[in-house]
Amino acid sequence: MSFSPGRVDYQKYYGQSYQSALNFCQINNGNFQKIAQKYRLNPQMLKAVVFPELLRYNVLKDLIETATLELVYIDNGNKAVDFSIGHFQMKTSFAEKIEAIAAEDENCDWSDEFQGLCSYNETDEKKIRAERLKRLTNLDWQLKYLAFFFKYAELKFNKIHVAEDKIKWIATLYNCGIKLNESHLKKWMEIKCFPYGTSVPAKIQHNYSDIALDFYLRNKN
Repeated sequence: MSFSPGRVDYQKYYGQSYQSALNFCQINNGNFQKIAQKYRLNPQMLKAVVFPELLRYNVLKDLIETATLELVYIDNGNKAVDFSIGHFQMKTSFAEKIEAIAAEDENCDWSDEFQGLCSYNETDEKKIRAERLKRLTNLDWQLKYLAFFFKYAELKFNKIHVAEDKIKWIATLYNCGIKLNESHLKKWMEIKCFPYGTSVPAKIQHNYSDIALDFYLRNKN
């Protein structure tokens, strides 16, 4: 594959995978609207942040096999194996960090709304990991994790008021790591490693936040 210079038409480039991601957003529009209304968020921004993951999911879905990884994670945790799961491609470590922030961050005066994220009926760590994996394959739960992440990110970038700039920062944070500082995020905002990762040449890839922003600009109204 090779890219032509100038603005990329992602919809044309990714073809059916892009259309499948769009279809997912349209079919589940009510779910995005519901979670956004509940937590006072912008539904189009929520979609934009995860749209590249929906696209990646469709591009790579034939290569995704998590059954063995799930067993290793349940037995040994994310230090043994950390992998992405579900349409939003949330890593197990991402979910654990969200839960920890919801439980411990006293500066989040809104975090009480999300206490269910860090509550489990089980006390055995292996059973908790198994339950966490079930959550990450459930759209309602993924939307809850996404909503918490977005509110946390808005607080982190509260000095950024232009929607387009906010999308770029928050999408990069979602893609690269919730605890990354701004200097690292700035670097990642320029790196082309979507959808295959840093081991594949940048010249045949795109930038995650560019795709998120492009989706937002096309669908914000």
